[in-house]
Order: sequence, then C-alpha cells, then structure tokens
Amino acid sequence: MKNKKLLLSFVILAIVVGVVVFFNVHLQYQPLDPQKFAKPPEKPTLVAKFNHGPSPINSVAFSPADASLVASAGRDGIIKLWNRNNINDPVVTLTHPVNYDYIHLDCSIDFSPDGELLASIGNGADLILWDVASGTKVNTIKGDFESFSFSPDRNQLATFYKYDKEVKLWNIRNLKKITEVATLPFNQAKRVNSYICTVDISPDGKLIATGYANGTVNVWNLQTKQHVKTLKTTFADMEILKFSPDNRFLVCSGPEGYTRDGVLYKGHAAMRYIMWSLSEWQRHNEVQNGYIESFAFSPDGKMCARTNSWFSYHRGVEIWSTATGATITSLPTRSRDVSFSPDGKIIATAGEEGILRLWEFTPHQLEHTTTKDETPKSPENP
Repeated sequence: MKNKKLLLSFVILAIVVGVVVFFNVHLQYQPLDPQKFAKPPEKPTLVAKFNHGPSPINSVAFSPADASLVASAGRDGIIKLWNRNNINDPVVTLTHPVNYDYIHLDCSIDFSPDGELLASIGNGADLILWDVASGTKVNTIKGDFESFSFSPDRNQLATFYKYDKEVKLWNIRNLKKITEVATLPFNQAKRVNSYICTVDISPDGKLIATGYANGTVNVWNLQTKQHVKTLKTTFADMEILKFSPDNRFLVCSGPEGYTRDGVLYKGHAAMRYIMWSLSEWQRHNEVQNGYIESFAFSPDGKMCARTNSWFSYHRGVEIWSTATGATITSLPTRSRDVSFSPDGKIIATAGEEGILRLWEFTPHQLEHTTTKDETPKSPENP
C-alpha cells in the first residue's frame, strides 16, 4: 500500500512538471498574431559596405565639403578615404603610427570644417595633419594627444596632452609653420584640479569647452578669453563633449562616479549623458543608457546618434530627435563611432569587424526631426 502511494505521488509530480514545462517552453515558441502587435520601427537602408581591413574601425568621418567622401580609421593606425560610389578601392590609404605598448590601441580622425585637411591622433603618437586632395602629410604636432577640435574658420586647433591639465591653442593658418598661441584655462583662478579628458569649439567659434575627469565642464569665450560657465556633473570621467551644429546645445557624457573614503571612482556599469541648453544653461535632457561609445549630431542639429556596445547592451546605434528626445530609429550593429553626411541623409558606422557601413534614412524618418513640440523630454530607451 505504501509503495502504491509513493508511486502515485511520483505520477502526480511528473504531471505537474510536465504541465509547467509545456506552458513555459512549448507555448513560448508558438507563432504570434502580428495584428496584436505594433509595427516594428522602420530601419534605415544599408546602401554601402566598405571592407576597411582586419582591424576594428575606431573612428569614421564624412567630409563636410564633399558628401561622396568618407574616412575610416582602424585601431592599427590605418586610415582610408572612400568614395561612396566605389566600395572596392579606397581613394587613398594613410598610416598613422601608433604605440603598440598601449593596451588599448586607438586612432581618431576628423576633417577640418572646409574639408581640406584630415587630422589624426593615436595613442602614444603625434597629431598629424593630412592634405585631403593629395593624401600627403602636411605637418606634425609632437605629443601624446588625447583629443582635438578645429575652429570653424580652420585657423586654430585646440589640443591637449594625455593626463594634462591645460589645453593648447595652435595657429594653423600657415600649415608649414604651426605656432602655439594660447593655453587654457585663460584665468588661473578658474583652474580645475583634475586632468582634461575632452575639448570642443562651438560651430560659431565663440565658445570653447573643456571636460575634466572629475565631472566638471568649463566654458570660455574664445574671443575675449573670459570665463562663461562652469557645469557640474557626477561623472568620474568625461568621454564625450560636443556642441550642436546650431549652437543650441552642449552634450557631455561619462561614467557615473561613486565616492569612497573621499576619493571619486569610475563606475563602469552606468554611462550617462547630459544635454545642456546654451541659452539658459539648463539641462535639456539626460539619460542613463548603458555604455556609450560615441555621440554625434546631424549637420542641422535636429538629430542625434549614440552608439552602445551591442555585445553588452544589445542596443547598437540609436538615433533620436534633439528637440523632443523621441526615438526615431536604431541600427542593430556594433559600432565604435558614427558620422552624419553633410546633408544629414546618411549615417556611417564603424564596424567592430572592420566593415564601414553607410545607412540611408527614409523620408519618414527625416520628417520626425521637424516638429512643433519643443518640450524637452528624456530620450526613450528601447
């Protein structure tokens, strides 16, 4: 009798387990009725793929003067300029020396505002200015540079050395004779007790901003050398600092910090960005959205793009409206950098596998950038 009860208990247990497995496994894979779900977000169209090479692409940039020209830079220092109409052969291939003693190799590039120059930096290496038309090296500024920014008239270049507390301004009007003309901070009373992480000059040439490892942003009038504003964040580093092309916003991004024993540490789990309105110096929006690799504005400032680690956060590249914070579309691709074409209709992504991709926005997506609703909102998280 005891054995029968034991057997019955096992049978009942088996039935219960079977029912649970059925509902949690079998039903999970039943086809879904598409009419019950919203239409998936429309994706940009992939229009071109360029095989940069075996090295992951670290930086991409469209020429602001020639919509058919786009550049890609690998972590190994190989830089290629491509014509959008020829996916097989680069227009020119350049080599920026990198220091292989560094654990993380990086090579960053950007065009001058007139599109005539390409600047490149690499870990443990100098800043090199290249002539785009001929593909030749014009001049070299010695130093271990972390970031740089052109003035809109191309006559000045802002740089700083790795782990330095000053920004150097160079006169590059005469490319054969580059001279140092000033250093920031212009007023030592406004000096920040932390090293600089990033720098940017506003598109109208009036402001220059510096971001520090303690989360501080200092903004100066580039023409009068007067201090304009100090912005405070809780970042324990500053990885992104950019003015919008329409001079309306300043965005900064960095990992959230935490304090222990009076010391500020970097928290890698959270990577936030803050967008400030320059008219009132108020926060336009902010969001915590995983690790942000890079950030870019469209040429008219109406769209923004950010790249996230697809491997870690499965978000890829996200594009949203600057005015409203509403998500426009996204790209499920791993990318370290993004760049908009001069007309804002195409976006370039830097593939981890060494592939440069160009994506074209649909007319419907571009329509989302024009809206009467100027109410600031936080960008939507997918």
